Amino acid sequence: MFQKIKAYLKFIYNSTNEHGIHSPFVFNFVTKCLYDKNKYLAYDYLLFNREERAQINKTENVIITKSSEISKISKTALKRAKQLLRLSAYFKPNSILVIGTSEQLGTLALFCGNQQATIATIVNSADAVIIGKKSLGVLDFTPSKVQFVNTNYSNYVAAINKKESLFDLIYFNWNFSDEFKISAVEHLISTAGNNSVWVFNTIYSNVETKRVWDFVKTHPKVRVTVGTFYFGFVFFRTEQE
Repeated sequence: MFQKIKAYLKFIYNSTNEHGIHSPFVFNFVTKCLYDKNKYLAYDYLLFNREERAQINKTENVIITKSSEISKISKTALKRAKQLLRLSAYFKPNSILVIGTSEQLGTLALFCGNQQATIATIVNSADAVIIGKKSLGVLDFTPSKVQFVNTNYSNYVAAINKKESLFDLIYFNWNFSDEFKISAVEHLISTAGNNSVWVFNTIYSNVETKRVWDFVKTHPKVRVTVGTFYFGFVFFRTEQE
């Protein structure tokens, strides 16, 4: 907890707002995506899913069992999910990869932001697949473009061809070792195209996640990073200073 508070205070001290941003690309991203105040109709899916998922957790004893904890965590997750929805709506990625997620609210948000996208969600348990499908069950249609792949994270990443630019957007929503995170980044970064977007969650939650985020920020192929304390956004635009 002390590490998280320390990281937050340092983040606030070093942070800036849109008035201190000189890059037009970053300025537009911050003002038209992160700070977008429009009420998206798809927010209703996320709000309904929040309540539905709480019932799933209570009845099946998956992930969370106390209703008070469900309400608190889901309210925070809902805010972050809305940001992911706006991100997907803003950049309109055709192909999305989600690595390491449990409740699948992030997958739902990314799909709702761009329902033309093809999404591969990598999970490592049958329970995560069940929750993911129920999470997407709040939609009025069957999102056939969303595939849940129950496999080992390391094996999936290692099988990806480094020479192919497969994913327009990758969401790293993980809770495993930072050693694997760094190796996954090193492997996947060669597949990143000029317009690829990467998103990392909980970048300042502990020493390990901050270490991974620092590694990403200093990688020579990375041109722009934007941190919002919880999320870290990565861009590879070669034309960007």
